[in-house]
Amino acid sequence: MTKEAAIQDLPTKRWTVAEYHRMIAEGFLTERDHVELLFGHILPMTPVGKFHASTVKKTAQLCRRLDPNEYIISVQDPITDFLSASEPEPDICILKYREDFYASGHPDAEAIVLLIEVADTSLEYDRIDKASAYAKAGIGEYWILNCNNLQLEQHLHPLNGEYQEIRIYKDGQTVETNLLGSIHVKSLFPFA
Repeated sequence: MTKEAAIQDLPTKRWTVAEYHRMIAEGFLTERDHVELLFGHILPMTPVGKFHASTVKKTAQLCRRLDPNEYIISVQDPITDFLSASEPEPDICILKYREDFYASGHPDAEAIVLLIEVADTSLEYDRIDKASAYAKAGIGEYWILNCNNLQLEQHLHPLNGEYQEIRIYKDGQTVETNLLGSIHVKSLFPFA
């Protein structure tokens, strides 16, 4: 066995949300580290490219047409699931309105109306790991804006850590939503 293989086989520490918060409070982790907690693992986040960033901005702008007295639009902010020891930072969350704007704690699944990840290089991570985390947390609707194929992947009905239904909407199609009305998939991508 090589040294590398021996190191990779060692058990790893799984962190709790409280331990993760303590590391942030004590300065061991900062915004420059660009990490998130998923299932107890502190993972590096993929750097944000120009297409990813512009898609986040355009989609957030579309979400801002919602009534600000009913919904809060959160962009690249943490959400917390204490049960799965996860604190990811999704690209966009539409949250139920709260007067304190979640100053008393990061939103949890109960607060989330719609969660959106924009994916290019992170597509598989968003489809597998993030989808599992969001389904286990009970987030009812999760979208992946797939920049590679210019499509919206709508994940619905979480049960036992998996979304039971996944709908794919391609460039040229329209998704009908109760929350945002009719949305042309192309309108979500500024470079389409």
